[in-house]
Amino acid sequence: MTRNVRQLGALAAALLLTGTSFLGAQVQAGAYKKLTNISSSESNWSPDGKKIAFYSDRTGDYEIYVMNPDGTGVVQLTKTPGTDDMPAWSPDGKRIAFISDRTGDNEVYLMNADGSNVKRLTEHPGDDIHPKWSPDGQRLLFNSSRESKDLKDPDTYEVYSMKADGTGVQRITREGGVNTYASWSPDGKKIALRKVVGGSNSEIFVMNADGSAPVNLTKSSAFDGWPSWSPDGRRVVFASDLSVPGEQYKICVVNADGTGLQKLVDREGRLTVPAWSPDGSRIAFTRSLDGSRDIFVVEVK
Repeated sequence: MTRNVRQLGALAAALLLTGTSFLGAQVQAGAYKKLTNISSSESNWSPDGKKIAFYSDRTGDYEIYVMNPDGTGVVQLTKTPGTDDMPAWSPDGKRIAFISDRTGDNEVYLMNADGSNVKRLTEHPGDDIHPKWSPDGQRLLFNSSRESKDLKDPDTYEVYSMKADGTGVQRITREGGVNTYASWSPDGKKIALRKVVGGSNSEIFVMNADGSAPVNLTKSSAFDGWPSWSPDGRRVVFASDLSVPGEQYKICVVNADGTGLQKLVDREGRLTVPAWSPDGSRIAFTRSLDGSRDIFVVEVK
Protein backbone atom coordinates (compact mmCIF):
# COMPACT_ATOMS: atom_id res chain seq x y z
CA MET A 1 0.00 0.00 0.00
CA THR A 2 1.50 3.33 -1.03
CA ARG A 3 1.32 5.79 1.87
CA ASN A 4 4.35 8.03 1.34
CA VAL A 5 2.14 10.86 0.07
CA ARG A 6 -0.64 10.43 2.64
CA GLN A 7 1.12 9.96 5.96
CA LEU A 8 4.39 11.06 7.46
CA GLY A 9 5.07 9.34 10.83
CA ALA A 10 4.47 10.56 14.42
CA LEU A 11 6.50 12.69 16.89
CA ALA A 12 6.08 14.45 20.32
CA ALA A 13 6.62 17.73 22.36
CA ALA A 14 4.99 19.60 25.36
CA LEU A 15 1.20 20.06 25.77
CA LEU A 16 0.38 23.75 25.18
CA LEU A 17 -2.50 25.74 23.70
CA THR A 18 -1.36 29.12 22.47
CA GLY A 19 -4.40 31.21 21.59
CA THR A 20 -2.51 32.77 18.68
CA SER A 21 -4.67 35.30 16.84
CA PHE A 22 -4.98 35.27 13.06
CA LEU A 23 -6.98 37.53 10.80
CA GLY A 24 -9.67 37.94 13.45
CA ALA A 25 -9.60 34.23 14.36
CA GLN A 26 -8.40 32.96 17.71
CA VAL A 27 -8.26 29.58 19.41
CA GLN A 28 -10.57 29.67 22.40
CA ALA A 29 -8.91 28.74 25.67
CA GLY A 30 -9.86 25.23 26.78
CA ALA A 31 -11.69 24.54 23.51
CA TYR A 32 -9.51 21.62 22.45
CA LYS A 33 -11.31 18.27 22.44
CA LYS A 34 -10.09 14.75 21.67
CA LEU A 35 -12.74 12.83 19.71
CA THR A 36 -11.17 9.38 19.25
CA ASN A 37 -9.09 6.99 21.35
CA ILE A 38 -8.19 4.44 18.67
CA SER A 39 -5.95 5.13 15.65
CA SER A 40 -7.99 7.48 13.44
CA SER A 41 -7.30 10.16 10.83
CA GLU A 42 -8.47 12.16 7.78
CA SER A 43 -11.54 13.84 9.31
CA ASN A 44 -14.09 15.36 6.92
CA TRP A 45 -17.17 17.33 8.02
CA SER A 46 -20.63 16.67 6.65
CA PRO A 47 -22.14 19.75 4.93
CA ASP A 48 -24.50 20.40 7.85
CA GLY A 49 -21.69 20.06 10.39
CA LYS A 50 -23.53 17.32 12.29
CA LYS A 51 -21.19 14.44 11.41
CA ILE A 52 -17.48 13.82 10.84
CA ALA A 53 -16.30 11.06 8.51
CA PHE A 54 -12.88 9.53 9.16
CA TYR A 55 -10.89 6.34 8.77
CA SER A 56 -9.55 4.04 11.48
CA ASP A 57 -7.82 0.68 11.82
CA ARG A 58 -9.63 -0.16 15.07
CA THR A 59 -10.86 -3.45 13.58
CA GLY A 60 -7.51 -4.45 12.09
CA ASP A 61 -8.18 -2.99 8.64
CA TYR A 62 -8.53 0.67 7.73
CA GLU A 63 -12.25 1.37 7.32
CA ILE A 64 -14.49 4.43 6.94
CA TYR A 65 -16.51 5.60 9.95
CA VAL A 66 -18.73 8.52 10.87
CA MET A 67 -19.28 10.10 14.28
CA ASN A 68 -20.90 13.08 15.92
CA PRO A 69 -18.70 16.22 16.30
CA ASP A 70 -18.28 15.40 20.00
CA GLY A 71 -16.87 11.93 19.25
CA THR A 72 -20.03 9.97 20.13
CA GLY A 73 -22.22 7.83 17.89
CA VAL A 74 -19.43 6.12 15.92
CA VAL A 75 -20.77 4.06 13.00
CA GLN A 76 -18.66 1.86 10.72
CA LEU A 77 -19.54 2.29 7.03
CA THR A 78 -17.12 -0.01 5.18
CA LYS A 79 -16.17 -3.60 6.02
CA THR A 80 -13.75 -4.77 3.37
CA PRO A 81 -10.29 -6.39 3.67
CA GLY A 82 -7.58 -3.89 2.79
CA THR A 83 -7.58 -0.15 3.26
CA ASP A 84 -10.51 2.26 2.91
CA ASP A 85 -9.67 5.87 3.73
CA MET A 86 -9.80 9.57 2.71
CA PRO A 87 -13.59 10.06 2.99
CA ALA A 88 -15.18 13.17 1.42
CA TRP A 89 -18.84 14.16 1.83
CA SER A 90 -20.82 15.33 -1.18
CA PRO A 91 -22.24 18.89 -0.87
CA ASP A 92 -25.76 17.51 -0.42
CA GLY A 93 -24.59 15.15 2.35
CA LYS A 94 -26.05 12.08 0.61
CA ARG A 95 -22.83 10.44 -0.61
CA ILE A 96 -19.23 9.90 0.49
CA ALA A 97 -16.32 9.49 -1.90
CA PHE A 98 -13.35 7.54 -0.56
CA ILE A 99 -10.24 5.58 -1.48
CA SER A 100 -9.83 1.82 -1.35
CA ASP A 101 -7.16 -0.69 -2.37
CA ARG A 102 -9.60 -3.60 -2.19
CA THR A 103 -8.74 -4.56 -5.78
CA GLY A 104 -4.98 -4.23 -5.31
CA ASP A 105 -4.28 -0.54 -5.94
CA ASN A 106 -5.75 2.75 -4.75
CA GLU A 107 -8.94 3.72 -6.56
CA VAL A 108 -11.72 6.25 -5.95
CA TYR A 109 -15.05 4.83 -4.82
CA LEU A 110 -18.45 6.30 -4.03
CA MET A 111 -21.10 5.17 -1.55
CA ASN A 112 -24.26 6.46 0.06
CA ALA A 113 -23.73 8.25 3.37
CA ASP A 114 -24.97 5.13 5.19
CA GLY A 115 -22.34 2.92 3.50
CA SER A 116 -24.67 1.34 0.95
CA ASN A 117 -24.50 1.21 -2.84
CA VAL A 118 -20.70 1.23 -3.22
CA LYS A 119 -19.46 2.05 -6.73
CA ARG A 120 -15.94 2.15 -8.15
CA LEU A 121 -15.23 5.37 -10.07
CA THR A 122 -11.62 4.95 -11.26
CA GLU A 123 -9.78 2.00 -12.72
CA HIS A 124 -6.08 2.49 -13.29
CA PRO A 125 -2.92 0.68 -12.05
CA GLY A 126 -1.60 3.95 -10.60
CA ASP A 127 -2.62 5.54 -7.28
CA ASP A 128 -5.91 7.49 -7.48
CA ILE A 129 -6.25 9.34 -4.16
CA HIS A 130 -7.58 12.39 -2.27
CA PRO A 131 -11.09 12.83 -3.73
CA LYS A 132 -12.77 16.21 -3.16
CA TRP A 133 -16.16 17.40 -4.40
CA SER A 134 -16.89 20.46 -6.48
CA PRO A 135 -19.21 22.92 -4.69
CA ASP A 136 -22.09 22.01 -7.03
CA GLY A 137 -21.61 18.27 -6.47
CA GLN A 138 -21.18 17.55 -10.16
CA ARG A 139 -17.49 16.63 -10.21
CA LEU A 140 -14.70 15.22 -8.07
CA LEU A 141 -11.09 16.29 -7.91
CA PHE A 142 -8.55 13.54 -7.32
CA ASN A 143 -4.79 13.10 -7.45
CA SER A 144 -3.26 10.34 -9.53
CA SER A 145 0.16 8.83 -10.17
CA ARG A 146 -0.94 7.49 -13.58
CA GLU A 147 1.66 9.68 -15.33
CA SER A 148 4.57 8.17 -13.34
CA LYS A 149 7.03 6.01 -15.26
CA ASP A 150 7.15 3.55 -12.34
CA LEU A 151 3.66 3.02 -10.94
CA LYS A 152 4.96 0.86 -8.08
CA ASP A 153 7.21 3.68 -6.86
CA PRO A 154 5.51 6.81 -8.24
CA ASP A 155 7.34 10.12 -8.50
CA THR A 156 4.51 12.05 -10.12
CA TYR A 157 1.04 12.90 -8.86
CA GLU A 158 -1.11 15.17 -11.01
CA VAL A 159 -4.52 16.70 -10.30
CA TYR A 160 -7.53 15.43 -12.27
CA SER A 161 -11.27 15.92 -12.15
CA MET A 162 -14.11 13.66 -13.21
CA LYS A 163 -17.87 13.56 -13.16
CA ALA A 164 -19.47 12.05 -10.08
CA ASP A 165 -20.14 8.84 -12.04
CA GLY A 166 -16.45 8.43 -12.95
CA THR A 167 -16.72 9.60 -16.56
CA GLY A 168 -15.33 12.74 -18.17
CA VAL A 169 -11.84 12.57 -16.64
CA GLN A 170 -9.87 15.78 -17.20
CA ARG A 171 -6.25 16.43 -16.31
CA ILE A 172 -5.72 19.79 -14.55
CA THR A 173 -2.00 20.01 -13.64
CA ARG A 174 0.75 19.19 -16.13
CA GLU A 175 3.95 20.26 -14.41
CA GLY A 176 5.11 16.86 -13.17
CA GLY A 177 6.23 16.18 -9.61
CA VAL A 178 3.93 15.74 -6.63
CA ASN A 179 0.60 17.60 -6.57
CA THR A 180 -1.74 16.31 -3.84
CA TYR A 181 -4.57 17.23 -1.45
CA ALA A 182 -6.26 19.36 -4.08
CA SER A 183 -9.66 20.90 -3.34
CA TRP A 184 -11.94 23.48 -4.93
CA SER A 185 -12.59 26.80 -3.20
CA PRO A 186 -16.17 27.26 -1.94
CA ASP A 187 -17.06 29.27 -5.06
CA GLY A 188 -15.42 26.71 -7.37
CA LYS A 189 -13.12 29.28 -8.99
CA LYS A 190 -9.85 28.21 -7.37
CA ILE A 191 -8.01 25.05 -6.35
CA ALA A 192 -5.73 24.77 -3.31
CA LEU A 193 -3.18 21.97 -3.24
CA ARG A 194 0.12 20.81 -1.84
CA LYS A 195 2.92 20.87 -4.40
CA VAL A 196 6.52 19.71 -4.09
CA VAL A 197 8.91 22.18 -5.71
CA GLY A 198 12.66 22.01 -6.19
CA GLY A 199 12.61 18.27 -5.69
CA SER A 200 11.80 18.21 -1.98
CA ASN A 201 10.20 21.45 -0.75
CA SER A 202 6.48 21.03 -0.02
CA GLU A 203 4.46 24.23 -0.47
CA ILE A 204 0.80 25.31 -0.50
CA PHE A 205 -0.39 26.63 -3.85
CA VAL A 206 -3.62 28.17 -5.11
CA MET A 207 -4.47 28.17 -8.82
CA ASN A 208 -7.41 28.78 -11.09
CA ALA A 209 -9.83 25.87 -11.42
CA ASP A 210 -8.43 25.05 -14.87
CA GLY A 211 -4.88 24.76 -13.44
CA SER A 212 -3.66 28.12 -14.72
CA ALA A 213 -1.94 30.91 -12.76
CA PRO A 214 -0.53 28.90 -9.82
CA VAL A 215 0.50 31.02 -6.82
CA ASN A 216 2.77 29.79 -4.02
CA LEU A 217 1.18 30.87 -0.72
CA THR A 218 3.83 29.66 1.71
CA LYS A 219 7.19 30.30 -0.02
CA SER A 220 9.42 28.87 2.69
CA SER A 221 11.80 26.02 3.38
CA ALA A 222 9.22 24.50 5.71
CA PHE A 223 7.25 21.37 4.87
CA ASP A 224 3.76 22.78 4.29
CA GLY A 225 0.91 20.42 3.45
CA TRP A 226 -2.71 19.28 3.87
CA PRO A 227 -4.46 22.53 2.80
CA SER A 228 -8.17 23.09 3.50
CA TRP A 229 -10.33 26.11 2.58
CA SER A 230 -12.22 28.20 5.10
CA PRO A 231 -16.01 28.21 4.41
CA ASP A 232 -15.85 31.81 3.18
CA GLY A 233 -12.94 31.07 0.82
CA ARG A 234 -10.77 33.83 2.31
CA ARG A 235 -8.25 31.60 4.09
CA VAL A 236 -6.49 28.26 3.84
CA VAL A 237 -5.64 26.19 6.91
CA PHE A 238 -2.72 23.77 6.64
CA ALA A 239 0.01 22.00 8.62
CA SER A 240 3.65 23.09 8.71
CA ASP A 241 6.92 22.30 10.47
CA LEU A 242 7.58 26.08 10.37
CA SER A 243 11.11 25.71 8.95
CA VAL A 244 12.34 24.83 12.45
CA PRO A 245 14.73 21.82 12.55
CA GLY A 246 13.11 19.03 14.52
CA GLU A 247 9.82 20.93 14.87
CA GLN A 248 6.64 18.94 14.75
CA TYR A 249 3.82 19.93 12.42
CA LYS A 250 1.51 22.61 13.76
CA ILE A 251 -1.74 24.03 12.38
CA CYS A 252 -1.29 27.29 10.46
CA VAL A 253 -3.50 29.58 8.41
CA VAL A 254 -2.86 31.98 5.55
CA ASN A 255 -4.93 34.35 3.45
CA ALA A 256 -5.89 32.98 0.04
CA ASP A 257 -3.56 35.56 -1.54
CA GLY A 258 -0.57 34.37 0.54
CA THR A 259 -0.52 37.21 3.10
CA GLY A 260 -0.86 36.96 6.87
CA LEU A 261 0.61 33.49 7.40
CA GLN A 262 0.59 32.56 11.10
CA LYS A 263 0.51 29.59 13.43
CA LEU A 264 -2.92 28.92 14.90
CA VAL A 265 -2.72 25.71 16.96
CA ASP A 266 0.40 24.61 18.86
CA ARG A 267 -0.07 21.36 20.73
CA GLU A 268 2.05 18.40 21.69
CA GLY A 269 2.56 15.94 18.85
CA ARG A 270 2.38 16.07 15.08
CA LEU A 271 -0.73 17.98 13.94
CA THR A 272 -1.88 17.35 10.37
CA VAL A 273 -4.88 17.14 8.00
CA PRO A 274 -6.86 20.15 9.34
CA ALA A 275 -10.44 20.66 8.14
CA TRP A 276 -12.71 23.63 8.82
CA SER A 277 -16.28 23.00 9.96
CA PRO A 278 -18.98 24.31 7.57
CA ASP A 279 -19.82 27.20 9.90
CA GLY A 280 -16.16 28.15 10.38
CA SER A 281 -16.30 27.80 14.18
CA ARG A 282 -14.16 24.65 14.54
CA ILE A 283 -11.17 22.96 12.96
CA ALA A 284 -10.73 19.20 13.12
CA PHE A 285 -7.26 17.74 12.73
CA THR A 286 -5.20 14.61 13.36
CA ARG A 287 -2.64 14.44 16.16
CA SER A 288 0.09 11.78 16.07
CA LEU A 289 1.83 11.20 19.39
CA ASP A 290 3.73 8.28 20.94
CA GLY A 291 2.63 5.89 18.21
CA SER A 292 -1.06 6.80 18.44
CA ARG A 293 -3.08 8.84 15.98
CA ASP A 294 -6.34 10.52 16.93
CA ILE A 295 -8.76 13.19 15.80
CA PHE A 296 -9.14 16.43 17.74
CA VAL A 297 -11.35 19.48 17.30
CA VAL A 298 -10.43 23.00 18.34
CA GLU A 299 -12.90 25.88 18.52
CA VAL A 300 -11.98 29.17 16.87
CA LYS A 301 -13.62 32.57 17.04
